[in-house]
Amino acid sequence: LDHFVGGQIYGHIMAHPGSHYNAIKQELKVTNGTLSHHLKTLEMQGFVKSQRDGTYKRFYPIGAKHSHNKGIRLSDLQLSIIDNLRQTAGMTQSEIAAAIGMSQQSISYNLNILVRKDILRYERNGVKKHYYINEMDELVS
Repeated sequence: LDHFVGGQIYGHIMAHPGSHYNAIKQELKVTNGTLSHHLKTLEMQGFVKSQRDGTYKRFYPIGAKHSHNKGIRLSDLQLSIIDNLRQTAGMTQSEIAAAIGMSQQSISYNLNILVRKDILRYERNGVKKHYYINEMDELVS
């Protein structure tokens, strides 16, 4: 922890247990190599531990109480979809894809996950589906 960047990374993990690699990288504006090196060092020295969560690798401080298996975990893209629907309820898949700048296939895949998790619902209007956030969304962050 003598190294400034290592201390920043450790501080971020202490403040945000369960943060995944890309979230830490984006928040602290560090390069892949720098982050990878410091996370590996923090793990080897026993300050943090990592755990696989689907495609994410999440980091937790050693000894801190955390409930990493509770609650709903969403990807950055899924959070972006929800943010867009907060601003404009009833968007279609193609409207969401255009707003976020992602392929319709990626948006479709993630919309299906959010519907299955009961975070979103859709209403059909002809062949188009219009997506809305369910009431329980206030619990998701």
